[in-house]
Amino acid sequence: MTTLLVVLPDFVPDRRLSLNGVRRTHFRTLMQLRDDAKWHLRGALPGGVLPHFARAFVAIEFVYPLHRRRDADNLAGLAKPLLDGLVDAGVLEADDTDHVQLEVRAVVAPRIRETRIIIETPVPLDRGGIPHGAVPRPPP
Repeated sequence: MTTLLVVLPDFVPDRRLSLNGVRRTHFRTLMQLRDDAKWHLRGALPGGVLPHFARAFVAIEFVYPLHRRRDADNLAGLAKPLLDGLVDAGVLEADDTDHVQLEVRAVVAPRIRETRIIIETPVPLDRGGIPHGAVPRPPP
């Protein structure tokens, strides 16, 4: 199994990129925030030849110094420019559900503010051939 860990120190995407923030922010500001996130990602990628993942499990951890409630759907909005940046850099084939199984979570660590991206391939499967963490559909 190939694993790539990318750490973006002192960076968590701006909360205006969350699903709630997108509705209230001017589109030019949003484009700049997305570009900033992609540049932070490019700066954190290791030099040399990067691995290419046709299919991957991607876990994105947003590390915050303070504990507070964070909605899972808003965290997913913060992950979008990072996934787009991984596709632009050629690390991921695409960021659709056929190529990426995504997990996004918030972690609390005192005095640390960073983003961690863990990419693994192949997509880990449970014994039933279902992607790990996926909820199987009940029979009709």
